Amino acid sequence: MSRFRSQTVAFEDIETFRHLRNGGQTEEVVIACTRAGETYLFKRYSDEAIEGLKPDVLDRLICWREGLSENDRRILDEKAAWIRHLVTHRDGSVIGVLVPLAGRDFWFRDKTENSNPRDGSCLLAERVDSSFENFPRATRYVVLSKLLESITWFHRRGIAVGDLHPSNFLVSDSLSILLIDTDSFWIGGESAFPLTENDRYKASSSGEDERASLNAVTDYSKFAWITCRAMLANASVLDLGLCRPYMTTEQFEIIEAMLDCKPIISANVNQLIKQWSGCVYQDRHYEYSALLLTRKMVDEKDFRLRPGELPKVKVASSVSSKVSVQRSSGSVATVIRPSTPTTSVSNSSLTSPSHSQRTRRKWPKWVAVLIAIVLCVLAWYDGGYIPELLPLVESISQVFDRFVSWLQTLWT
Repeated sequence: MSRFRSQTVAFEDIETFRHLRNGGQTEEVVIACTRAGETYLFKRYSDEAIEGLKPDVLDRLICWREGLSENDRRILDEKAAWIRHLVTHRDGSVIGVLVPLAGRDFWFRDKTENSNPRDGSCLLAERVDSSFENFPRATRYVVLSKLLESITWFHRRGIAVGDLHPSNFLVSDSLSILLIDTDSFWIGGESAFPLTENDRYKASSSGEDERASLNAVTDYSKFAWITCRAMLANASVLDLGLCRPYMTTEQFEIIEAMLDCKPIISANVNQLIKQWSGCVYQDRHYEYSALLLTRKMVDEKDFRLRPGELPKVKVASSVSSKVSVQRSSGSVATVIRPSTPTTSVSNSSLTSPSHSQRTRRKWPKWVAVLIAIVLCVLAWYDGGYIPELLPLVESISQVFDRFVSWLQTLWT
């Protein structure tokens, strides 16, 4: 019987296919398939990570999702690739987790024509394939607004992202974002792993104390560094003041307060999200400036993408039988098929619609019927009560008579 409340999958019931990456707490990240034919990312932890791992916290993260309402769970799956199952050895020890695979619009083609997930480093100039994909500053405003909206959504539910940096979120073709590495999120002031931070995006309040925790304040501080470097498309920037020309004074003060780990008013956060999310509208791009109170339209619209394809996974005959998924009660459940995250920004908002796609205003049918009735009444009315309409009525009557005659010829 499993000691975890969430669903677990035995390592022997998984077949791995394509290796994606390794590093951090993971020994490897591979695309895997369960015996039920469900495709996931399998994050297998390194021996060092397993030594400091708190499996109970991972279990709480999985159960937290299961305890959400149906609507909140749908929103969660749009905002983050949330861990679904613990992967265990036969002795019950946790060696990794299963995570849903990101949707097709989060993948791009690199120089070697291979499809790989597009992470947040696409906003930075140091990216190797920056000559292929280009994100104008207006598109970066939109991506940052989506990122801020997502982390704020988690904060309101007692969850902190923790180790927030560009490689820990994906960017779709339509500029929505998907948070990844959710097994390192903080819940109730605890993380499944010892305190780890990317040195280039370290919050000033976290310090060197291993007992310190990451929270909403540190998340906002890391977001401020991402904003600064994304605005300048330079991952090496150390001075927040350099991006001041690309924000209004009010926006800059909010980002500066975030960087300094000062308390942030939720109304200011919502205002920032609203302003930046509207910087791309159909074929128009907008930017903000320190000299203006409102946004301005810009001509830079060289928004280039290289959409990729989802990796193809062939299920071998050896994994055709049904997977055994254990609960604490010992019952068997079916592995949930990961749903493709939906995007909150439609593709039509990034490009001008073609002539065939533009909607035309149509008059209701009752208007045409009413006009026809009025014409019929005028045609048969002699204009006795309205002398001024007599010439018009006579003209309409003549046209109507010709129309009736034409109809009669059709029936004869």
